[in-house]
Amino acid sequence: IIKKIKETPKVYPRQSNSISKKPIK
Repeated sequence: IIKKIKETPKVYPRQSNSISKKPIK
């Protein structure tokens, strides 16, 4: 799941922001 979120941060912006802690709004 982590790989999918990292590969597609647009699909899960909230998850990516929480996991990667990056400004992906």
